[in-house]
Parts: sequence; structure tokens; C-alpha cells
Amino acid sequence: MPPAAAEPVASRSGGLEDPGLKRFGTRGMTLIELVVVLTIFGVIFAITIPSYNDLVRKARAAQIVADLYAVRAAAFMYFAENNTWPRDYAPGRVPPELINYLPRGFTFRQKHYRLDWDDWRGPDGTSRFPSTGIVTGVTLLTADRKLAGAVQNLLKNLNFVEFTAHRYTMEVRELDEV
Repeated sequence: MPPAAAEPVASRSGGLEDPGLKRFGTRGMTLIELVVVLTIFGVIFAITIPSYNDLVRKARAAQIVADLYAVRAAAFMYFAENNTWPRDYAPGRVPPELINYLPRGFTFRQKHYRLDWDDWRGPDGTSRFPSTGIVTGVTLLTADRKLAGAVQNLLKNLNFVEFTAHRYTMEVRELDEV
């Protein structure tokens, strides 16, 4: 025979109460306790969100550097086989000459940045911009100056030049000049 269920008993408020339910207290949180808890959460979020954003920015910067190096390596391989650099194309477009030298599915257009292969050679083979002397390069285009700064920190030993507020170019030189 199964055990008998507990009979409801009268509570202090006059209603019936199930003795199987244990009550630890009838009092809820006060407004002060709620404000203290919310303040603690606010402080925790104020500390962690900027750290998280910085971590995400550094991860994106590392991806950009990897992409810049991939384009640079592809350009060197193309140059080694053809003794000339790929032609200049619009920002966000992969030069057709580099497609076979880049990883499958590689793109110059990402959510937070675009890449641009630049060939600034004049008819005589020298730079069309004597002030910089750069002949070929990979340009990063981004509206996020902090992201560009993180990329510059990672590329501090290379010639990575800021041309405008949104254009940063890593120079690609012939192998004997590197």
C-alpha cells in the first residue's frame, strides 16, 4: 500500500498550506538590496566589456595581419614566376593574377575591413609617388582607427604607412630589398 499523502494544514494567513513545501522566508528583496546587486553587476560589466572588445579587436588585427602576409606571399610567388607584379585593382577585389596563389575562398572584402592590392609603378618602373617611394603594396581600408592601430602594433617592424584616416599600406618590395 502506498504511503498516504500529507494532509494540507491551516496556515497563519488562514489558507491551506502543503506541508511538503518548505518555506525559507516570506520576505523578498528590498530596494536597497536590489540596487546593490545591480551596482555590482554594473561594475563587473564596466570592467569586462572593454576587455572583451579589446580582445575581439586584437583577434581581428591578427586576422588582418595574416591576410596581409597571405597577399604579400602570393604577390612574391607571382613575381617569381612572371618577373612582374600583379596589376592594380579596385579595393575589395582580388587581382586575377593572385587567385591561384591565395588560399581557396580568400577574399579582399571582410565585414570590418577591405584589402586593396596597389601597383604604383610609373611607365619607367619607379613609384608614381616619390614622397613615399612605395611601388607595390597591400592596403588595409577600415573606418576603425583602433583596429588599424592594433594592426600597426603587430606590424611595427615592417613599412606599414598610414596614408589617410582610413588607408594603411604595407609595402611589398622586391625580395632583394626586403
